[in-house]
Amino acid sequence: METTTPRNLNGFHANVGNRQPASTPVVSPAPKPKLLDQVRQAIRTRHYSPRTEETYVHWIKRFIFFHNKRHPAEMAEAEIARFLSNLATESRVSGST
Repeated sequence: METTTPRNLNGFHANVGNRQPASTPVVSPAPKPKLLDQVRQAIRTRHYSPRTEETYVHWIKRFIFFHNKRHPAEMAEAEIARFLSNLATESRVSGST
């Protein structure tokens, strides 16, 4: 009795030479923009003034640096309250700011 090797659809022996199908190049998605770039884009989309954009970015940076450069996504209400309390007591920033 003769043993035959099964053939795949391309006519090659299925287990000869370990041929791999041609791989398609893997396209990685573009990296997500950084937080401040996202903020700037959102502000520009809403057609706010350049000065408003500067102000928003300034306060966000101040918040991040107050918390030793932690990303805001890692923080919650407690960190926000601490930052605002510090502004009111230590920095003497007006509540309307």
